[in-house]
Amino acid sequence: MLSRIKDLPIQIVLFGAILFSSIFSFEHLSAQVSPKREFRAIWVTTLNNADWPSKKGLPVEKQKEEFIYLLDQCAESGINALVIQIRPSADAFYQSNYEPWSEWLMGKQGMPPPKGYDPLEFMITEAHQRQIEIHAWLNPLRAVYSRYSDVHDRHISKVRPEWILNYSGMKLFDPGIPEVRDYICKVVFDLANRYDIDGLHFDDYFYPYPKPDEKLKDGNTFWKYRQGFTNKDAWRRDNINKLIESIHEGLKAQRPKMKFGISPSAVWRNVYDSPLGSFTRAGVASYDHLHADVRLWLQKGWIDYVAPQVYFSTEHKHANYRTLVSWWNRNVFNKHLYIGHAAYKIYWDSDKTWYSKEEMQRQLKFNRSMGEVRGSIFFRSASFLRNRGHFRDSLKTTWYKYPAITPPMPWKDDVPPMKPKSFVITLNHEGMELTWEKPKVAKDGDPVSRYIIYKVPEKSHPDVIEDPKHILAILPEHKLSFTDTTQCTYENADYFITSLDKLNNESAPVRPQIQPLLVLGKYSYEEFRYYYNFFEKGMKQHFGWLDPNSNKVLEDSEAGR
Repeated sequence: MLSRIKDLPIQIVLFGAILFSSIFSFEHLSAQVSPKREFRAIWVTTLNNADWPSKKGLPVEKQKEEFIYLLDQCAESGINALVIQIRPSADAFYQSNYEPWSEWLMGKQGMPPPKGYDPLEFMITEAHQRQIEIHAWLNPLRAVYSRYSDVHDRHISKVRPEWILNYSGMKLFDPGIPEVRDYICKVVFDLANRYDIDGLHFDDYFYPYPKPDEKLKDGNTFWKYRQGFTNKDAWRRDNINKLIESIHEGLKAQRPKMKFGISPSAVWRNVYDSPLGSFTRAGVASYDHLHADVRLWLQKGWIDYVAPQVYFSTEHKHANYRTLVSWWNRNVFNKHLYIGHAAYKIYWDSDKTWYSKEEMQRQLKFNRSMGEVRGSIFFRSASFLRNRGHFRDSLKTTWYKYPAITPPMPWKDDVPPMKPKSFVITLNHEGMELTWEKPKVAKDGDPVSRYIIYKVPEKSHPDVIEDPKHILAILPEHKLSFTDTTQCTYENADYFITSLDKLNNESAPVRPQIQPLLVLGKYSYEEFRYYYNFFEKGMKQHFGWLDPNSNKVLEDSEAGR
């Protein structure tokens, strides 16, 4: 082999080496490039006070303090969305018209927080001030978490016990009953219509994870509502399909710009059960065991994004991370794919791969090499704050070093907002002041939601704004000015501004007009310089003899005579 290589012309060998090096470098760089549009989120679990609040009955000010701390850490680390569990067990962390306050809020189910405090309203307000989206996470079918749960007399499990299935110590809604599906839709639409949430999010709990020694007793419901089905598994999948389709149709009619996403278990189906499945040997598949046909929902366009919980390492034998992400990358059907990461496993799992601080880095790098992966969600916020293996630090310094906006969804809205008007920059004692005016609504009636200010090298082409390193600030719609305190001259830098709408469609960039620097509050710099030079010349002509240097020259010339 070596002798044959030696016989090749040196030019071919060099070309091959350069080509290989270029391909390797491109793959490495493509994985490292920070995208301008990327979903970067954290799951916040309220069940059992796992994340927030830290315990039942925590005083309101302490609840607020904990959540603001989480938000600030997220903002510093480049996170742009929180997925918050607001309905863990047919109860609520908001003022619901159908369900009682959660026991994990004030300590007892049905106990309201102090007057004037709505936790969800508070979370939305604080998050939006930091340019962070709020996705409301609902568990669709869990009614009572355990036999030890505090259950209010007006809880749906007591009001309508015929709707409830008992399984493994939990109480679950029976989705085979049409009235149950209607009730869940009412809960969802009530929430969606009264709160300015950015997205609606369901997790993986549809029909329950199977137990080897227990069967779900929904036989009576099957015989009553089977509508021609002879296979109970197919009937169960149809029940969940109807629920998801109904929510999609309702949101489309009532809140068409709201995002709807699902976070299923990592495996849709194993290839040994279906040729369309992934090359895995997972014990639980969402299609076969939880009766959630997520692939169909993506095909039908019933959901806007999918966030599979790929809680396996890159070295896992039976459900490999790369294998699963590659499968979802091929089966997302032009909707958004965000990968769910097991941040809680870092330095804390039987799979020793997680004891390498490089494991999460490998996963994030692989994500960015996949064409359809649009972001990540990390489970969960306590693990994010714990920062094992300097995981959070790596987001801040490397992966999320530059800001990003969540990706737009053109199937929901593809009309960009109008450009900001009257964009002017003025140099003052504080730095470079940027001001602009709010534009009119777009053709589709959408107002501006936010603005992005870019700081770029002088005389840059507008296309450079696609590089997120140039993002100077992302501001809410009511802000119409910004001061760059790092800039004290008109030279060496330029600025652009764009508008964003609710779904992050972006307007064309606007280059600013330069407001002349006024000297003495009256003259432009050029005018002042002209007048000053004219004045200086006149002074020298008429009073030059008063200049000490001029007298010295005169004395020297006389001495030379």
